[in-house]
Amino acid sequence: MKDIYTRRITLENKDVCFGSLAEAAEFSRKNSCRERIEQVLAMDIEFKKPKYLNGERKDSVSEIHYRPEKLGNLGILQAIYPMDTSDMKPMEKPDTIVVHHTGNGSSQSIPKILDIQTGKTGWASIAYHYVIDQDGCIIATRPLEYEGGNVYGENAGKIGIAFASSLDKRELSAKMLDSYKSLTGELSGRFGIKNTIGHLQLYLNKINRNICELRKNVPDLEELSEDSFMSAKDFNEFIDIKQKALQDICIIREKHPEFRRALNDLAAKVSFIKTCPGINFYKYLGRKNVY
Repeated sequence: MKDIYTRRITLENKDVCFGSLAEAAEFSRKNSCRERIEQVLAMDIEFKKPKYLNGERKDSVSEIHYRPEKLGNLGILQAIYPMDTSDMKPMEKPDTIVVHHTGNGSSQSIPKILDIQTGKTGWASIAYHYVIDQDGCIIATRPLEYEGGNVYGENAGKIGIAFASSLDKRELSAKMLDSYKSLTGELSGRFGIKNTIGHLQLYLNKINRNICELRKNVPDLEELSEDSFMSAKDFNEFIDIKQKALQDICIIREKHPEFRRALNDLAAKVSFIKTCPGINFYKYLGRKNVY
């Protein structure tokens, strides 16, 4: 059974109901500019399949509400849902924005993201601080006072933004790009952030630090090239680049059997390299290794 969606906007003492968040957001934009989403917009979701929230199995209903808020001059929606913050690390002063995509081939609803990340993955909340949907609606999904889930061990000072789309298969819509620029501009101005990078870049940087350590004993190891991965024109080419990196590690492993375990660990990390935030978004990212 599909999730049940009900959205209401109170306008001139009348309740107007909508069948989707996009429909409600579009109505809001037509009747009030995006920067002033001041109508009361709410969404109730009934999950019909079991999921985990706060470590407890839920077999019937979990609710998400959206509260209109201002982020500087931006009108955004704050997603409110059960969240266990007890094990979350406090956010240091943000210094970097990390961009992701949900990677499902089409727009992905907040309930679906929540179901995947808390139900299947077991995380305490949605990993991203903000999600931008296909219509450019900006939704706050994780408190900025806590670190996000960008790359394990690399989350200090990082604000995560995700596009609800697969940017391997789709181009960024004009509305999404406009909201992305507005959101990153607001966050950069507020916190003095100078670096905006993709999940791929952050992960490659983590691997390359590992390679730098290994090169003390295995000098023929080479760092992975950010430009090489980000030059991929499509998913198949990206996979070929990753396979070449794995083949190079295998060749070096045969030359240095005494470091076989460490090189196996490195190969495992390389095998987990993902295109995120999507091949079609790379053109919007810089190539500075300053993170």
